[in-house]
Parts: sequence; C-alpha cells; structure tokens
Amino acid sequence: MYLKQKLIDIKITKTELVNRLNKFNSIFLYLDIVTLSRWISGKTKPSNYKQLLVYSYFNENIIDFIVNNKELSTSSSQMEKLLDSHFKRKMYPNYDYPKININNIVYSTEIKNKKEDTRNSFSFFYHNFELYEELFNFVDINDLKIQSYLFKEIDVSHKIVTSHIQVSFLNEVNSFYYKKFLRNKNINIIDNNEMSVIDISFIRNRISFENLLYHLIITILKLKLENNNIYILLSGRYFTEVLEQLGGIQLGIIPELEDNIYIYEVETIKLISHRYVINIIQSRNQYFSSI
Repeated sequence: MYLKQKLIDIKITKTELVNRLNKFNSIFLYLDIVTLSRWISGKTKPSNYKQLLVYSYFNENIIDFIVNNKELSTSSSQMEKLLDSHFKRKMYPNYDYPKININNIVYSTEIKNKKEDTRNSFSFFYHNFELYEELFNFVDINDLKIQSYLFKEIDVSHKIVTSHIQVSFLNEVNSFYYKKFLRNKNINIIDNNEMSVIDISFIRNRISFENLLYHLIITILKLKLENNNIYILLSGRYFTEVLEQLGGIQLGIIPELEDNIYIYEVETIKLISHRYVINIIQSRNQYFSSI
C-alpha cells in the first residue's frame, strides 16, 4: 500500500522506481518489475531490511514506520536466550552490592562536545589500553573535533552508572582520519563513508542492553545517520557472539597486554531491521516517549 501510494504521489512509473532502487543499493541490483508489483499488491512481502532501505531512499521517518508497522517481522526469544546465557556466565559482583532496585534505574543521554569530557569518562580505558592512548594522541596531532553521545543507565539511589554505551558520530574528515588510524593497525576497512564508532561499553544485563540499544538506535534515526556504518570496539571476546548474531563482521584484532581489542563493523540499517531490534523499538517506544 505504501509503495502504491508513493508512486502516485511522486508521479513515477514502476520501471523508474526499479531503476532508481537498482542504483541506490546493491541489494536491489536484481529487483525487477514483477517482484516490485508483487510487493505493491501484497502478494509477497520484502524483508525488514529491504523495507527500511526503501524508506531510507525516500527519506521517510523510519521511527514512525517501525513503530506503526505491525507487519514487520519481529522475534526476540532466540536473542533473549543468547543474552541471558551470556550474562549468566559473566557476572559483575561489584554491581550486585549494594543491590540494584529496578525502580531506582533511570536512563539518560549526555552529549560531550569537548574531548576533555570524553577522556574523563574513559580515563580507565586510557590508562589500561595502549590503543586509547595512541588514539587520543592521534586526535590531538590531527586537531580533530569529535562529538560523542554517552547513553547511561543510572542507579539514582546509589548515584552510580550501572551500564553505558558511548558512540561518536564522525563527519567525513574525522572518518577519514579514524579509518587511517585503524588501517595503520592492520584493520581491514574498505568503506570510505562517514562512520559511527562505539567505544568499549559496559552492560550489566539483557534489559540494560535492550534499553540502551533502544536509545542509541532512536538517536541514530533522529540524526538521520542510518546510512553510516557502525564500528564497535570490544575488549576481549566479550559480546562477540551477540554482535555476530546482529550482523556484525569482525574486521581485525588489536593486541593488548591485558586483553585484545576486537573491531567489528555493522551495517546500521541491517542492525535496525533485525527482528530482535524491531521488537525492542516497538515494545519500548511508547514507554520511553512518555517520560
């Protein structure tokens, strides 16, 4: 129904739309009029990934599309089992005492425009990983200006951050230099577009992960950065299985004395279109939009 109305609104033929989508993304390279006609008539349904790409092509509001489209494929049980198993194996006693009460948990987003703020937040990594020391020096030498978003889960009763994800959204210039830095570390990066970089994160449990991921994805979509790939730094093999289930591809490993750092790349729209992520957005949007 959406495509049928869109063709009327922008006054183009099915042939023209097929040609445009063929050029827009390689996933549509073999799209033909017969398949498009089946999508329009509802005889077949494109994957979540293809639906989000079409919405991205038309520069539509993807958040509204996900929240209001109950025909998108959703499933969470397999990923929930994987995450629950992961966190059961990896316990964090320091965060069990004092015991965290979920009624005291809030979520917030902090925007860091100054590199000093970012470094203060990540002083632990600066002092414990040579990569971060080298990266900060690289930023200084090249006079890069980087804005970061820190997504936090906070226990307000004990005034501690219990989980966090920090991401930097890099413009074309910063992306060029960051990729140059990683390539010098023998990390195989082919893509030359703008990028988003997620630093080493700390996640307490599955619910924390899902709530922080929701805030991260919504921010990416509001900033219209869904076409920028995400590069993720992981300390050790912690979370690699989860990332790979969500479409992450390992690009390389940077050796460290304590634990290696694994570099992963994720196509953002492919991540957002994952059944598990769609379920997270649909199930949490009303609650977080109201607070």
